Amino acid sequence: MSAEGDAKPRPKVFLATVKTVAAVGLLSIGAASWLSRTNLDRDGLARLAAAQFRGLDDPVTTGSISRSAAGTRLDPCVLPPRR
Repeated sequence: MSAEGDAKPRPKVFLATVKTVAAVGLLSIGAASWLSRTNLDRDGLARLAAAQFRGLDDPVTTGSISRSAAGTRLDPCVLPPRR
């Protein structure tokens, strides 16, 4: 194969990537703009989100993952059981 044969597909791939990134970027800007102008029930959404996560520990702030991690024993010499 010649060096020229390998170089020809790259500009097409690059241009397709640039077009895709531009399209996704424009769609995301449009979606963000639409969401910022839409009259959403923000208080209702906040209540819904709070109700969904009520009673769950946040591992980042409470360290709740440390309890389950402390009980885990890792032994690289033991094979896991076959299923």
